[in-house]
Amino acid sequence: MAITLANLITAIAKRGNLNTDDMKTLKAALENTALTGIEIDESERDTVLGSIHNLDTARNILEPQITQKVKTETLNGFDSQILEILGEGLDDSELQELKNEAKTPSKLRKAFETQKKKLETKLGKAQGNGDADLEKALRKEIKELKDSMKTADESHIQKMKDLEANHKKTLFESKLKSLLTSRTDIADDFKQMRHFAENFKSDLNEFLAKNNIEVDHETEKLLNKETKTPFTTKTHDEVNLDWAIGSVIKEYKYEKKSNVPDPVEIDIDFSKDPKKGVFERIRAKNGNGVTNN
Repeated sequence: MAITLANLITAIAKRGNLNTDDMKTLKAALENTALTGIEIDESERDTVLGSIHNLDTARNILEPQITQKVKTETLNGFDSQILEILGEGLDDSELQELKNEAKTPSKLRKAFETQKKKLETKLGKAQGNGDADLEKALRKEIKELKDSMKTADESHIQKMKDLEANHKKTLFESKLKSLLTSRTDIADDFKQMRHFAENFKSDLNEFLAKNNIEVDHETEKLLNKETKTPFTTKTHDEVNLDWAIGSVIKEYKYEKKSNVPDPVEIDIDFSKDPKKGVFERIRAKNGNGVTNN
């Protein structure tokens, strides 16, 4: 089955989250018979579209790869510590068995079990020789090893939880930047600032903190920081991230104004915070900031 070249260009635009109806010259070109009369094989269309990604499609491809890379880099360091600390006293074959364990939890448990067996062998010999003092010392050492194993398991679980939480936070912040770029109610001057996303994120965090809100970085839902239940306003309305972003835009004066007055000079000393001064000047330019009387 074939499609027209005009349809292909439209599909590419949609992949980039662009609305061709808002682009007068492009819309006119797509309606030109010169384009609507050219046919392209459907399989070739799929090949072209398959090589073009927007944020969502790129995330679906890259997220698993990034997650695995971060986990691998983190766990490789943990694996090295296992071999260094728990590999002491093991012969070459035992060390090789540890290295052959692909998964960190398995490697950790095998290292402890190998050391425990060695101690239990020594314990058996001490019992056979009637050496009560050595037997007592070995039993204590085995108990300490078991306690250490439990602690190491808990530490590994916590490390994985922290790693997952940091990864979700990173992905959330990446999506936040994309959301800010697509907002049409933010003054363009702000978007062009080098530190715009960082500055907005700081204001967003401040807004969330003073309203006792936290964001679930996986679901992007707003939660009451104390109860962990969905956050609601004073009128008991359940709100979302878009509401929070919109609130920050208005409260921190990022919004784009119509009938913007000419830029004004601001009689404020920004020497202590130059970056803040730049943002205040933009707010003034867009009719949102402080003006001279």
